[in-house]
Amino acid sequence: MKQQMRFVGMIAAALIALLPFGLQAQTAHASEHGHALRVQGLTSAERDELQQELKDRDDLKLVYTCVPAGVLVFEAANGGSKQRAVQLSTRLLEARSLRTRTEELTGGLASAEAACEKARDRQP
Repeated sequence: MKQQMRFVGMIAAALIALLPFGLQAQTAHASEHGHALRVQGLTSAERDELQQELKDRDDLKLVYTCVPAGVLVFEAANGGSKQRAVQLSTRLLEARSLRTRTEELTGGLASAEAACEKARDRQP
């Protein structure tokens, strides 16, 4: 019994030690494949409409949003390229008349998260 508990403890410690590497890999993937945008004056309703439309699609995902900063990060589904995410998200935003209020964030997900944090720090 003690050996089993020791074995389980060792496995748990190994998993905990490897966890940061898995999180870094996910962040790196989102940075490489994600298309980060800032939409001036983005509302919760607009964000919700985008999320609702993407629920029914299998080619594009909205992986990060932050309404206070107007930030959206899209990824092409099934490991698609960033270029594919750019094409699909551009069409989506044009169809919703949001494209004219949009600028690209060059730093990907990290830029999006930083913009969000900055916007939230400015809120009363």
